[in-house]
Amino acid sequence: MNALDRVQVAKTVRTFLDTKRPVDPAIRVKLDFAFRFHRQSVELLEIRPKFNKPGKTDHAFAKATFVKAQAIWKVYWMRGNLKWHPYQLAKVRSLNAFLKLVGEDKHHCFFG
Repeated sequence: MNALDRVQVAKTVRTFLDTKRPVDPAIRVKLDFAFRFHRQSVELLEIRPKFNKPGKTDHAFAKATFVKAQAIWKVYWMRGNLKWHPYQLAKVRSLNAFLKLVGEDKHHCFFG
């Protein structure tokens, strides 16, 4: 992804995450969502306070990797063993399709 693609992806993902974030700011201290780029991938994160010391920790729960040659996004979810696994519908044609899969969460892989 080039810089322009990343700007568009960031805007789209932020819009999606805003629909999932807790409305009450007091709850956002205990649970929030964010994203990060990692090479050709965008990872969705859950942010929570650390249980044993001050500060926050993040945990990636969904990932989409763009494959430019095929113009597809490969979809992954993070299992309890902390390894990425292909999601059942592992390829989608757009970032919005990826976000729709995550939002619907039919197999309870992303939000439980």
